[in-house]
Amino acid sequence: MNKFWIALALSTCGSFVACGGSQSRSVGSSAKEAPKLPPVNPKALRDFDAGLRALKLGGPNANEKAMKRFRSAIDIDGKLWEAWHNLGAVLLQ
Repeated sequence: MNKFWIALALSTCGSFVACGGSQSRSVGSSAKEAPKLPPVNPKALRDFDAGLRALKLGGPNANEKAMKRFRSAIDIDGKLWEAWHNLGAVLLQ
């Protein structure tokens, strides 16, 4: 009988922990909006997409072609973080 009460107590405590309490969160005026980013330069986006295509197609010079396109995209729009990220990933390979 002792095991029954211990199991009941543990399951009751577990259910209180699992529900996360009863504190409600308000999404009122204290919620922060994500900052609006400026639009990407279309030429930079074309070079970025060409770099992604080069990686996807593969081949003996895929990394070199992709690096060239990512660097071109960065030269046009230095705030294109995806180009920076992908350039770093290709350089690490």
